[in-house]
Amino acid sequence: MEKSLLIQLDATYVLNFMIYLQNLYLNEKLDDDNLKYPLMQSASPFIETFEEKFQGLWNELLVRLCEKESNDMEIFCNEKRLFYETLFERDTSKHFNEIYKAFSVWWRSLAGQFSVEHSVGDKAQNLYNDLSNGLKQSGRKPQKFLHITLIFDEYVIGKSVNIPYFLAVSIQDFWVNYKSLVPKLQESIN
Repeated sequence: MEKSLLIQLDATYVLNFMIYLQNLYLNEKLDDDNLKYPLMQSASPFIETFEEKFQGLWNELLVRLCEKESNDMEIFCNEKRLFYETLFERDTSKHFNEIYKAFSVWWRSLAGQFSVEHSVGDKAQNLYNDLSNGLKQSGRKPQKFLHITLIFDEYVIGKSVNIPYFLAVSIQDFWVNYKSLVPKLQESIN
């Protein structure tokens, strides 16, 4: 029996929390016309080497999520200190806990995870069709399902580790960068 393309599409807590932290960090450097969500009035106590540590943690999380899907909630709920100890100045746990709680409240609301997962709507079906047709034309057959985890904004601080059949894709990639998204996903499928 010929293997057909299967796609799993979700939005993880940990990667979206990382984007939330990235945007807080970037807002401290951006002018008012380019600010990102979320915006906090007080400066966040990030470590001096934030960008380097962020990229390392991002890639570690990608690998862990790829290895075991249930790692998402496990990491977010049980390893909360991982984010704090990797990205924040010491003795700023109160500020970190406020950020963590703000993200949690937003993510559990209809405006959070539900909206992110449903934001791609018909685009997800278009992506499936375009990807399937491209693979069929090239004679390539997927060996396992393609896991796409949606993130609410672009990952801009570093470069993601390349993991076959597993990609973090921003909503913007679906709506604005769609033409480059299909080839990017085709490359992921060996």
